[in-house]
Amino acid sequence: MSESTNHNFERIVAFIDILGTSETLMHGTEEQINQYVRGIEGLYSKIRDDLPIEGLKMFSDNILIYTDGTSAENIESLIESVASIQLYLLQEFGLFIRGGVVVGVLNHIPTDADDFIVGKAIVDAHYLESNVAIYPRVVVSKDVLEIYDAGSDSMPFVRGDWDVPFIDYLQYAEADGFVDTKQLQAHRKALIEHIEHDNKMVDCSPDRWDRIRNKDLWALSYHNDYCKTNDMGEYSINFIEEYSNDVQKIIINIDDRGMEAIDSGF
Repeated sequence: MSESTNHNFERIVAFIDILGTSETLMHGTEEQINQYVRGIEGLYSKIRDDLPIEGLKMFSDNILIYTDGTSAENIESLIESVASIQLYLLQEFGLFIRGGVVVGVLNHIPTDADDFIVGKAIVDAHYLESNVAIYPRVVVSKDVLEIYDAGSDSMPFVRGDWDVPFIDYLQYAEADGFVDTKQLQAHRKALIEHIEHDNKMVDCSPDRWDRIRNKDLWALSYHNDYCKTNDMGEYSINFIEEYSNDVQKIIINIDDRGMEAIDSGF
């Protein structure tokens, strides 16, 4: 391949993994598998029709999004799009995602069949997703933050006050800078349903159960911290962890007595 057909550009790149895919496809019921497929189809339609995505590759349970450049506008557009995807998949289909956002060179090679892309940026973004994010969150590299605003550790839709910067996707649910209580209520309901679904998998191995439970605990902590930060404590999710003699594991029990009014929309 000659240099004239190999286009190497610095871009902002996001690598996203939809969590729970293998478990659903291998052990899920027909209804669960159909729901997952509907989620992927809905996501593709949403990305295609509603989001300002500059570059996209979807394969199996992975999504690769990349920009045409590295301007602040490129970064904001990608971060906001990922926040939209994360909120949409949880609220509509009960799916968590994990990912990483980096800046780096992406080799974009046009071919007769389709564009071929490869590059260190993909490797770096995948590393963040698989080794740093750990929980259902999308981690943003410090290099991206520095490009957005040199000397700053914050930007819209990104939280920088936890262990690593990550996309604060509930900000996407806000309207004109204010909390949208209907969106927050929908997020709360979807998260509870996700955890109740996970509790049905408690018969898996202890190591795997701990990984599932840790992801759910992080998601609960994120939701409740958002509520606390925005003085919306009534939308928090009350829960306890307790050891179950029946399954001989620690499980998460949602304890939301008294929340019927919020859940019914009153």
